[in-house]
Amino acid sequence: GEIVMLEFWDEVLDTVGPSSYRLSDVAELLCERGYANFAVIKRYDEFETIQLNSAETRSGEWGNAIFVHDSVWGIVAPVVYGAVAAAQTRLVDAATMFARESRKRITVIEEQTRRAEGREEEVGQLARRAEGLERQLARRSEELEQQLEQQAGVIEELQRQIPPPRPEPLPPEPMGAAEWAETRRLFAYGDPDLVLITRSAVLEEQERAIETYLDMRREEGPWQWIRPKLGVLRQHEPVALQVPPYYWRVAELVAPPRISIVTPSLNHAGFLERTLRSVLDQGYEPLEYIVQDGGSTDQSLEILGQFEPQLAHVDSEVDSGIGQALNRGFAHATGDILAYLNSDDVLLPGSLQAVAAFFATHPEIDVVYGHRVLLDANDREIGRWVLPAHDDGVMRWVDYIPQETLFWRRRVWDLVGRYIDESFTFAVDWDLLLRLRAVGATFARLPRFLGAFRVHDAQKTSAQIEDVGANEMRRLRLRSMMRHVTNEEVDRAVQRYLRRHVVYHKLYRLGLLRY
Repeated sequence: GEIVMLEFWDEVLDTVGPSSYRLSDVAELLCERGYANFAVIKRYDEFETIQLNSAETRSGEWGNAIFVHDSVWGIVAPVVYGAVAAAQTRLVDAATMFARESRKRITVIEEQTRRAEGREEEVGQLARRAEGLERQLARRSEELEQQLEQQAGVIEELQRQIPPPRPEPLPPEPMGAAEWAETRRLFAYGDPDLVLITRSAVLEEQERAIETYLDMRREEGPWQWIRPKLGVLRQHEPVALQVPPYYWRVAELVAPPRISIVTPSLNHAGFLERTLRSVLDQGYEPLEYIVQDGGSTDQSLEILGQFEPQLAHVDSEVDSGIGQALNRGFAHATGDILAYLNSDDVLLPGSLQAVAAFFATHPEIDVVYGHRVLLDANDREIGRWVLPAHDDGVMRWVDYIPQETLFWRRRVWDLVGRYIDESFTFAVDWDLLLRLRAVGATFARLPRFLGAFRVHDAQKTSAQIEDVGANEMRRLRLRSMMRHVTNEEVDRAVQRYLRRHVVYHKLYRLGLLRY
């Protein structure tokens, strides 16, 4: 857009403390992107002023910064200059008034103090006069507040004259089971190279800049009392899921790799069709989609029968758990890229093409994953996990990698023995991640939401995390650390990662990171 507005503060110790970023750093970053002119509304105690193109702040200052793109600066500039001049005049008038009143008060107090020495009556008079001066100062303060309100009106007028942001060419639509194929057909396709390469490169550049900046910042800051969203499965009331239109636009790859996906399923007829469609409606070729059912007794087999012509392999056989079901499915997988998707989760549009394009342009990367959307049983969004850049060290302590967004190359699958450890029922994905890490696999988090994790009452993740899951996580930490670790140690180990997550999540919600 043409206008970028953000909040800033500098060491406001009585309230939010030190800021996690400096206004000067943000100004330098936006200047490189064509926002060379900006107005800074500064507040310090009861004073407020507007400064133009000055990003320097001092302790105790806070306020807003409005960055105007060079393309519209000529239109907005007269209003900005007028507001700045008016603010400076009011500030000088207020400062002059306070100085004059202060000198008067000091003179009166000094004179009355001399007269009141040893005389009680004169001391009383001095007190009464001091009270009168306090009332006068209170009236002056009210006048100053009125002036500041007038200045706020100028700022509102400036904002009204700023052109509104251009709407998206196509509105995002709520995703339901029946709408996947039809919505994909209706959306117009744009320039695929611009969408999958240029946009991804810009997001990667933004994230590198954020990581570099965070490395230079101190550990303390307002993030300490902002609750992280990672691990929180129900973050807000259900709302319609919206997918950016460009997610539907896919680039044509010269030699697309074969992607093999295995879906293990057991009595998930209520969600299975939505899972199958989220994969098949991607339109990706060559795709090898395998479904391994565990002997379902609901309507799952009828649903699988309808989709069988589109599946590379489908089978139903009683198993010992998800590990055995996955091993049976992967035994039929021949793809260069592998993944598995549980039968209640979904992939987001364009995910397979995005993964394939990333692997094609990053031959050094072995494992990729993305951000996560949280869905309820009715396909309504109830939250999002926005993850910072990949951190190998954190993966030894906690698994924050969204399983439904995970893809890996066959070369590292061969190195870990081409199997899922069937002794795990909850932490099968974390075990696989740690084994991939142990053989030297390189990881990357893609700048994109790749999948959606479904939260519902019968979910294994929710029902077993306090029992089986906790035991399996302790087992994996013991294997990784070669010793037992406490919960306090885990919290300290992931603190820096969660701080980064909070920053990424906030920038995403503000629209500064557009995934």
